[in-house]
Amino acid sequence: MKNKTPLRRAHHEGSVRRRPDGRWEVRFTIPASDGEKARRKSYYCHTKQEAVQILRGQWDPQWNLGPNGTTLLTVGEWLEIWLEHKELSLKPSTLRHYKSVIRCHLKPLFRRRIYQLSLTYIEAFYREKLHGGVSPGTLLAFHKILHQALRYAVKEGILLSNPAAGADLPTRPVYTANVFSRSQQLQLIENTEMIPYGICIRLALGTGLRIGEIVALQWGDIDLSERVLKVRRTQGERAEETLSPKTKNSHRAIPLTQNTAEDLAAWFKKMEPTTLDTPVFPDEDGGYLLARKLRAEYKQLLETLHLPSYSFHTLRHTFATRALEVGMDYKTLSILLGHSSVTFTLDVYAHCSDTHKRREMARMEYEYQEFPEELMLSRYERYRRQVEACPEVMTKEQFRIACHISKRKAKELLDNGVVPCEITGNKTWKYRIRKSDVLSYLERVRGVKSF
Repeated sequence: MKNKTPLRRAHHEGSVRRRPDGRWEVRFTIPASDGEKARRKSYYCHTKQEAVQILRGQWDPQWNLGPNGTTLLTVGEWLEIWLEHKELSLKPSTLRHYKSVIRCHLKPLFRRRIYQLSLTYIEAFYREKLHGGVSPGTLLAFHKILHQALRYAVKEGILLSNPAAGADLPTRPVYTANVFSRSQQLQLIENTEMIPYGICIRLALGTGLRIGEIVALQWGDIDLSERVLKVRRTQGERAEETLSPKTKNSHRAIPLTQNTAEDLAAWFKKMEPTTLDTPVFPDEDGGYLLARKLRAEYKQLLETLHLPSYSFHTLRHTFATRALEVGMDYKTLSILLGHSSVTFTLDVYAHCSDTHKRREMARMEYEYQEFPEELMLSRYERYRRQVEACPEVMTKEQFRIACHISKRKAKELLDNGVVPCEITGNKTWKYRIRKSDVLSYLERVRGVKSF
């Protein structure tokens, strides 16, 4: 029996071979079309099976590895693919923001092959943007988008490493939010009746709600008998478009103060809603009030009262600052604002007024007195001054710090009734202790040697 000669490949059929570096190369000729000459093309992959699939046309070649083990896609093509992937996980407003940033700032990169991106090239691109007048904050914003897109390319095996990782970036600008002073806040509240939707301003100052959450409220979200408001949605670009709140933590229940509950009850009688899904703040046609219309009324009120032209979001900052000033613990405030962590609440919203700073510094006076008689203050007198600087209703932590006792000792005193308190059962504020009861306790133990 004669040995069969292996069949030769037909012209333009292509070939597969293994390179010395271990990768597989697919070579074939792309036929002439649209006036272009036929040309030889090579694609690279990691396994022979992938190479055969490319050769048989079972795999889109743009997804396969090209020179240097990277992809042949352009940056613009890959950003489109990444945005399609993000459509399921991003809110429509966030997706629109990403597209806008890409169109405005990353367009110069669109025609460049993704395998040609390097750390040096990206840093040079960033420097050119900064010299062109782009602010550090804007640069950090579009770097975040580019970094995410390239990280996804690494995850999909399109790139071997993320070229944007480790780029030298400008220092993040210090964020200083505006806050209304107590006198400005009082002036604003007293004059909200001057505009049709002034109750929205009072609600923002009393609950810390975002403007989108306020205008998307329905009467079914408010329980006036229990004095609780539930945040379940926020407004989109159009008035009738309601979206899920900003994050999963933004789904929350906010207890209402008596004044806020009475304010909403009076508004309920004025509106006379027929169903629970009726908007709390309807427009002239009975639909949802547009956020931009509320902003316009708010700005008009500030101009009339000659107050600083702060944004509507400043009302949320003001609520957070007032809450901290009266002694609200950080965890509770973070939950009420709908934040994912206490750290974010403190970094962004913990703005203390000058009055609060002076009161807190006054608690340190006993440490640095210039007069000998003040230096001889008894321990009881020092502790009493610290307790008097605390709010009328204290937490266990405030009680413990003011009296300089351990957590174990504080729990023992409260659980045994030595210091009267209200045990709420709430994890974030289990013990509610009146300041007068703490002062009485200090007076009782004043002569004890261990005190």
